[in-house]
Amino acid sequence: MSRLNVVRLLCEGSGGRADNIDKCLVRRDHGGRQQGGSARLLAACKTMAAWAKGVRPLGYSSAKPTREAERLNTRSTVLVVTLLSFLMTGCYAAASIGDSQSASGPASSPSVPANGVLVGTSAPPRHTRSRLAEIAHLERLVGRRFDIDHRYSIWLDRIPTAEMRATIAQGRILLLNWNPRGPRGGAIAWANIAAGKYDSWIASRADAFRALRVPVLLAFHHEPESSRGTHGSLSDYRRAWHRIVSIFRERGARNVEWVWIMMAHTFAPGASPPPDAYYPGDEVVDWIAVDGYNWFGWRGRPWRSFEEIFAPFYAWASPRGKPLMIAEFGLLEDRANPARKPLWISEMRQTLTAWPAVKALVYWNSRGWWFDSSPSAVAAFAALANDPSFRVRETAQDRERPAVRIKRPRNRAAVHRRSTVRVLATASDDTGVRHVEFWVNGRRRCVDDARPYACRWYVGSRRGARNLIRVVAHDVVGRKRSRYVRVWTR
Repeated sequence: MSRLNVVRLLCEGSGGRADNIDKCLVRRDHGGRQQGGSARLLAACKTMAAWAKGVRPLGYSSAKPTREAERLNTRSTVLVVTLLSFLMTGCYAAASIGDSQSASGPASSPSVPANGVLVGTSAPPRHTRSRLAEIAHLERLVGRRFDIDHRYSIWLDRIPTAEMRATIAQGRILLLNWNPRGPRGGAIAWANIAAGKYDSWIASRADAFRALRVPVLLAFHHEPESSRGTHGSLSDYRRAWHRIVSIFRERGARNVEWVWIMMAHTFAPGASPPPDAYYPGDEVVDWIAVDGYNWFGWRGRPWRSFEEIFAPFYAWASPRGKPLMIAEFGLLEDRANPARKPLWISEMRQTLTAWPAVKALVYWNSRGWWFDSSPSAVAAFAALANDPSFRVRETAQDRERPAVRIKRPRNRAAVHRRSTVRVLATASDDTGVRHVEFWVNGRRRCVDDARPYACRWYVGSRRGARNLIRVVAHDVVGRKRSRYVRVWTR
């Protein structure tokens, strides 16, 4: 039996699709790179296929083999065939993985809730608060932790930054818009990205995101409609998208879920160009998203409901079978009718109930579009965010009650009468700590929602009195745990 027939039999036995040995070699993506499995395994397959075809590798003698060489070749054939069967099987596995991933991307997006909607916000620095402090402030107003922290970066930012890692460590999913702009605002051409000019930079960012080992939502050039011409053609945009996604997948950054974000008006009937002209393809998109606003109060724009703004998007996107996201939305106050904004937010719930494909909702809390523009607006947003259908991630992740410990004072310690004692505690939880309460002798003295959790207690009890200090930690889902110590007054 010839070498070629040996390989053909092995390939047919492991997949039934190898009439042509080259099918067992390598698939290539839009940028010409190898896809699927391991590149080294595919290279080994290629070497073995060359052996089967009788192609001598570099360095192989072309002289007529001696009888001794033929005997050695016969002995090695069994070993080679065994190895070949293993490699061919692996080659098919790699090719099939490559085929399935190239066709549809990751099999599933880990961040997509089975039921309900993730809720998030953007939280740029405000007043004297940093981004992390601002989102923590908004969470205190709403009474829960946000599922998604929406952030923005330009092309050469060393993402993910320390702040991005910190928000992930605090239990939020990072949604990042990666805009191809230079440090001075200049355009990074889509064609240059597609041509491979930035491959090494993209690969370094893919490695950094892969090291996070948690789901990340990444959007390349959100709202590209306003960048046609300055960044290139729509074909350039689609090719750049494919190039970036291919590199991330090759580098093993499968924890990155790709979010395609357009503006709401692009989905309106008769829009030119239509959304299909921008869409990179189902195989490289995990989430389909949209940005839209109620522009009432801006240059005479009319009042529009949430449903009016996003219905065309939902009609276009929902048949594609992808999870959908409202990646930015917001509205201004109607100064003539303060109740109008809270009502608009409340009515969103009915619309979203009828749109089950929407799996994430992210408010753009910036530049006057604040959801905390009035107490009634905060109350409406808090009611929306705390609806059970919007707390699916916290409920799913909440495996236990919070842990809490009193560090000072120690149990049975003495405290001086008419002194001020600093009670210090630690608390942690898998979904996050909402706040910690401090009780002394049955009376609540303090509530603290930031580390280090502490309370100052003035000792007014008589000498020799025994005092009960109780600390209660509450998580964002509503579970709690208490610890206590007894101290006596000296």
